[in-house]
Amino acid sequence: GRGGWVLILIPCGNVTAETRLPPSCPGFDPAAQMKQAYALGLNVIVRLEPQYSAYGSTCFGGPGGWVLPDPTERWAGHLRATHDTGSNYTRYTSVATSYAKVAASLPRPPHGGKLAVQIGNELNLAWGCDCTADNVCMPMARVAAEVAFFSRDAVAALQAVPGLSVALTPIAPIGYAARSCCHNTSECHRVAANVSDCDCPGSASVTLTSLEFGKLLLLAVPTLYDTVDWFSSHAYPCAPPGCGLNGDPRPGTNGWNAPFEVALPWLVVYRNETREAGRPTLPVIVTETGWCGDFCTEADRAEWTAAAWRVWVADPQIVAVCPFLLEGRQWWPKGFPWIAADGATRLPVFNATVALRCQLFPATC
Repeated sequence: GRGGWVLILIPCGNVTAETRLPPSCPGFDPAAQMKQAYALGLNVIVRLEPQYSAYGSTCFGGPGGWVLPDPTERWAGHLRATHDTGSNYTRYTSVATSYAKVAASLPRPPHGGKLAVQIGNELNLAWGCDCTADNVCMPMARVAAEVAFFSRDAVAALQAVPGLSVALTPIAPIGYAARSCCHNTSECHRVAANVSDCDCPGSASVTLTSLEFGKLLLLAVPTLYDTVDWFSSHAYPCAPPGCGLNGDPRPGTNGWNAPFEVALPWLVVYRNETREAGRPTLPVIVTETGWCGDFCTEADRAEWTAAAWRVWVADPQIVAVCPFLLEGRQWWPKGFPWIAADGATRLPVFNATVALRCQLFPATC
C-alpha cells in the first residue's frame, strides 16, 4: 500500500569504475522501476551491488537461475579486484567514486526526502574476497577487514552526494569462509547453480554469525558505523544459537525457518547489531526477512509473519520491513515469495500481513 517500502537492485550487474550505470539485465531499467514505485506512493531503497561474482553479475530469474555467465569467471577476488592500485587491498576510493556517480544519477523521491541507499549485500558470505588471486583461502578476519575498508570508502563517497541516506551492507545471519575458493571452474558453476557451499580441494569452511562478523569489521575500522544514516538488517527467523548452527538435520532447517516463538531473538537481532556498532538508537530497516514455504505450512508462514510484524511495528527503532521475497523466482520449489509464480495469486502470508496493516493502520487501506 501507499507509504510502503520496496528494495530495488541497482543495477542487475556490476558497479564498475565507470561514470554511468553499467549494462543491466535485458529489460531491466532501475530508474524506471524507481519512478513506477514513486508513482504508487512507495518509498524506495536502492541496493548498489559491488563487483563480485554470482549475485552481482547475473540476472535474478534468468535462464538457469543464479549461474555465472562467463565460463572462465571464478568466484574468487572480484571485490578485491576493485581496490586502489598499490593499496594492498586497504583502499577502494576509485570504485567508491563510481558508486557516488551512479547514485547521483538516480531519481530522488518526489516528496523531497532523501533516497535510501544500501551498499552491497551480505558481504560476509564472502562471495567477493575470500580468496587471493591464486585461490588461496584467506582468514575470515582478513575477509572482514577488506569488506570494512571497501565499506568505509563507499560510505564516504556516497555521503558526499546530496540527497542520500546511506547504510552499509547488511550482514547475513551466518557467513561461510572459503565459500568461493574453487580450484575447478566447472565445480564453481555447480556450486553457483545450487547456491551451496564450496567443497573444492583446499577449501576450509568457517562459520560466523552476523554478530561475530560484525566484531571483525569493527576491529578493522572501529569508526565504520559512526556516520551511517541507518542500519540495514537481515533479521531472519533463526533458532538459537543461530541459522546453520543448531544441528537440526532436517532439510532447510539447521536453525533456519524456526517458529516465531523460537526465532524471536533473531527477528530482533538488529538490536544487538546496532549496539555492537556503537549506535544503539540508529534507525533500522529490515531489508530481508521471511520464512521458506518448503519447510513450514502456508498457515504457519502467515501466522508467524503477522506475529513478527506486530513486534516490529511496536519497535521505535524500526523504520520499515521488506520481505524476502515479495515475488520472484529462486532456488526452492515454494520458497519465500508472498505472491505465487503466476505473479497474481496472493499467498496466505501476503493476505495476513495486509490484514494486519489494515487493522493497525486503517487509513492505509
